[in-house]
Amino acid sequence: MSLLTLNYITMVYNQGKPNAVKALSDVSLTIGAGEMVAVVGASGSGKSTLLHILGGLLRPTSGTYIAGDQTVSAHSPGQMARFRNEKIGFVLQDFGLLEERTVLENVSLPMLFSPKPMGNYADAVKSKLTLLDMEPYLNKRVSQLSGGQKQRVAVARALIMDPLVILADEPTGALDSANAIQLFELFRSLCNDGHTLVVATHDMDLAAQCDRVIRLADGRVSPAA
Repeated sequence: MSLLTLNYITMVYNQGKPNAVKALSDVSLTIGAGEMVAVVGASGSGKSTLLHILGGLLRPTSGTYIAGDQTVSAHSPGQMARFRNEKIGFVLQDFGLLEERTVLENVSLPMLFSPKPMGNYADAVKSKLTLLDMEPYLNKRVSQLSGGQKQRVAVARALIMDPLVILADEPTGALDSANAIQLFELFRSLCNDGHTLVVATHDMDLAAQCDRVIRLADGRVSPAA
């Protein structure tokens, strides 16, 4: 079952200006519910741009993006913000955490921007941290955690809104090999529980552990994908 569908997506930065750059060109692909998909390619191939479009951070210059029952590429700015908050979980290479705030404060952050009544923040955060063996660290400051622990906090934050899909942009770039392997094992367990993940990575060994690999070259999906 298709969950995400891109039809002829083109993204041009600074369109109409002398410094215009075409980052994606006529990209069409589908991602199924429960899949763990790796997006690979050289620097500048369009990986991050693709993830930003999937996450509603960028509106494509042309083409159609459908996520579930929503035509995201036709959303207003307000609808796009709500889509990002409620339907997308982001895991960033540098974790994107507030170092001097607690784990509880970091993981609950997306809930603070939701118009929906969210109930007890602490209980919701505890349930996600329990999945990741991080519940004992609820009230610790992020600055007191190891790199692997910070990455798990970032994953908990990505899960807190029960998103449609989790997008991870070079999530192992700041981790040693042991923690990188543990993170991919965690991603696999999340997929086994029904989550959908799209991971942009340079690590071909880890990409090979995904269900499918999408290769980008010069802003296009490689025929080898």
